Amino acid sequence: MAKKRNIPKRRKPTVTGEQHDLIRVVVIDEDGNEKEQLVTQAELSEIKRPTEHLHQELEPEDEAVARFTFREVGRLIQPTYEQWENGFLRERDPQKELGFWLLIAAFVQARGYDDKERFAIAGDVCSGNTSPKLGREINKFVEQLDVEAFLAEIAEGQQDEP
Repeated sequence: MAKKRNIPKRRKPTVTGEQHDLIRVVVIDEDGNEKEQLVTQAELSEIKRPTEHLHQELEPEDEAVARFTFREVGRLIQPTYEQWENGFLRERDPQKELGFWLLIAAFVQARGYDDKERFAIAGDVCSGNTSPKLGREINKFVEQLDVEAFLAEIAEGQQDEP
């Protein structure tokens, strides 16, 4: 059976005269070949997510990012760090998913949003329901973010934790 994973891009094409929110997913066949496909929200809920880990553990620098993202937004989505980390271990490309969450976490941290706002923003971004204004704010933030310096700060902060 082919596996699918969500890619956070959205389109609203006209289908049979109505607007349908379609989500771009990648279908991975048994040979490991990837193919992009558009699905509806209902179809997405039927997609079976990998249950087994594709990776044994995260690289140390990736673990630091995972812990940072958990502190900033992940704890609002998963009750424990282990569950948050397991999501990345199931990903074919955990660094890509970590990069996505790093940008969201850095954005909400920099803006000083409270937990309610953080949860709403994470949900909106993941579902593709980001307002144009918020989308512009995030894009501007990402353009100005010095990712290498930010990653160095995260790694340094990780060493300071008990």
